[in-house]
Amino acid sequence: GVRLPFAMTSTIYEDQLAVDLQRLAIQGLLTQTALPKSEVDYVIAGNVIQEVRTSNIAREASINAGLPLHVGAHTIAQACIS
Repeated sequence: GVRLPFAMTSTIYEDQLAVDLQRLAIQGLLTQTALPKSEVDYVIAGNVIQEVRTSNIAREASINAGLPLHVGAHTIAQACIS
């Protein structure tokens, strides 16, 4: 798997939507592993706080990363309460 750093303000990621960052993570994973897009059968992606402009980040990011439309995807949102 791959992960992106936290998208804090005043960083190069501050103007990026979560769906765009997730797309970059999917593309990076495919590049690092040389896995053909046709071999992906499901995407599970996580974030800390759900961004309201995207209802299913994993699904939209997988489509934007060029994965086939039949590939299922779901997003896990898990915020820390400490």
